Amino acid sequence: MKQKYFRTFFPDMNSVVTVFFAFLIVDVVFTQNKNQRPNILFIMSDDHTSQAWGLYGGILKDHVKNEN
Repeated sequence: MKQKYFRTFFPDMNSVVTVFFAFLIVDVVFTQNKNQRPNILFIMSDDHTSQAWGLYGGILKDHVKNEN
């Protein structure tokens, strides 16, 4: 994209970006609930092979249903 074309297509891009970020900041500030704890879930796992999950005919194939 040539610089001249970009300037004619978006003549006031700085104002658009500034207004966008202003709305974004206002939205984030007013939609936060200070009393509510965030929903964060950490799942850590090790040594899960395809046989452990029952995929491809593993030992859990009768208990784990995979439609894909």
